Amino acid sequence: MRLKRFSTAFLVLTLTTILVVAGARSATARSLPPISEALSTYEARLGPLVSAIGVLQEAQSSHLDANDRVSTASAALESARRRLDEDRSRFSALAVYAYMDRGARGDEAEAGSQQGVALASSRLRSDEREVRAAQDDLDSTIDAARNAGDAVERAQTRVSKLEQQVDEALSSLDESLNDRAPTLPGAAYSAYLRASAALTESDATCEVPAALLIGIGRIMSNHGQVNESQLSVAGVTTEKLIGLTGSPIPDHDLGLVDQSRTEDSRVGPLQVLPSQWLEFAPVAVIESTPDWLYSSAIVAGRVLCSGRNDLRTNDGLHRALSTFTGNSSITEAILGSSRQIARTTDIGLGKIPADPRIPAAFEHLATSEFDSESAEGSRSALITWSQARLGTPYSQCLGVDARPEDPECPPGTNRFGSGFFDCSGFVSAAYASVGIAIPTTTDAMLLDSGFNELKVSDEFNAENDVSGDVLLMDGHVALSLGNGTIIHASGGQLTEESLPAWVRNGILGVYRPLP
Repeated sequence: MRLKRFSTAFLVLTLTTILVVAGARSATARSLPPISEALSTYEARLGPLVSAIGVLQEAQSSHLDANDRVSTASAALESARRRLDEDRSRFSALAVYAYMDRGARGDEAEAGSQQGVALASSRLRSDEREVRAAQDDLDSTIDAARNAGDAVERAQTRVSKLEQQVDEALSSLDESLNDRAPTLPGAAYSAYLRASAALTESDATCEVPAALLIGIGRIMSNHGQVNESQLSVAGVTTEKLIGLTGSPIPDHDLGLVDQSRTEDSRVGPLQVLPSQWLEFAPVAVIESTPDWLYSSAIVAGRVLCSGRNDLRTNDGLHRALSTFTGNSSITEAILGSSRQIARTTDIGLGKIPADPRIPAAFEHLATSEFDSESAEGSRSALITWSQARLGTPYSQCLGVDARPEDPECPPGTNRFGSGFFDCSGFVSAAYASVGIAIPTTTDAMLLDSGFNELKVSDEFNAENDVSGDVLLMDGHVALSLGNGTIIHASGGQLTEESLPAWVRNGILGVYRPLP
């Protein structure tokens, strides 16, 4: 997909406007001075870098065009030479024929042969002129391509120099963020703040907290840091991220966005659909491809606002996110991740409505007797109990007022396996079945000091994956089977599947209730 072109002056003006708005918002965040200062320094250096990237993109585009013209000119020269060779052969044959025929068939025939030779000679001279002209055109286009290549090298040199300056500022920002938001890269922090500010600046009714964009980016792609991709100092993914979540749908973009003419897959660090990108992509900015975290966040935010839901309420957030993700479990994980970073930091990320289940967060289920002599037996019983309940419908049993997509839970049913499961209800009920009481919501698991003593890792490691481990996100939780697969309440029912990327991206800790 070729990048859109815009004038450098306009690009600088646009980015500067966005940075000023974001700076004004972040200045009111009451964040720690080192973070605020590091953010300001980073964004001040980011502007010239983004402008230089725009110049580089223009140079690269011109170089591609020049190379295309070289290919065209080379083909034209080859064609002209081929005609010249063919006409030379024809002229030689006619000349020999005319010489051999001289005087053999009379004056009229001889005159005809001579006329044919003259015509062939004229065509030959015309061919030679065309070859010379084609050669001149090829030489000219080669010079132009060489000049365009030199312009790319100069632009790349400037970008590399500015990247070093930005990298220094970004390292300071990353370091200042480390204690407050260790999973949030500084480049992503800036991009989400700028996107949040730009959304409101373009539409006063579209107030999308940066924390919500962070939650989406975290769950969808770990802020662009999956599948060997990294986030550059300018906030662009080093690899194209296509189809990380969801299933492909019929094609709408003819491959323009996702490079497939047969189906549409989600793209970019926030995994927007190609149709959403085409409808909501920002214009008049350099970051005009889904690989830019800023642009991906802009599109995600505009999708959330397009349904005119009140994002200040839990109900409105659920509706908007459910439309965006199409998956209730991913919606919960995003909300949990957004709430976690909003409530644990004061770095200008906005507010996310509280989870309505918090008042009951620390309840515990009644348990059977735990067999402390046989941990392996308990582990086997835990997995057997869980697999026997695969297919149980998903619901949080909160009712449509709190969670519109919830199916009705009739009297006598609940989210702990009596007719339904939600993610935390399943895990707590599974452990209760083998005599171990654990908190019954993801919030409670994160906040419970006793449960946190069971933590064995901050992230999933396949080499240390043990059957029965609890993979905890903020907003979702799953039970590991120890072989790269999990059981969790997701996609409308209790499901066993290979560890999805969105779960791996959002893991805050691995816990081991069974020794």
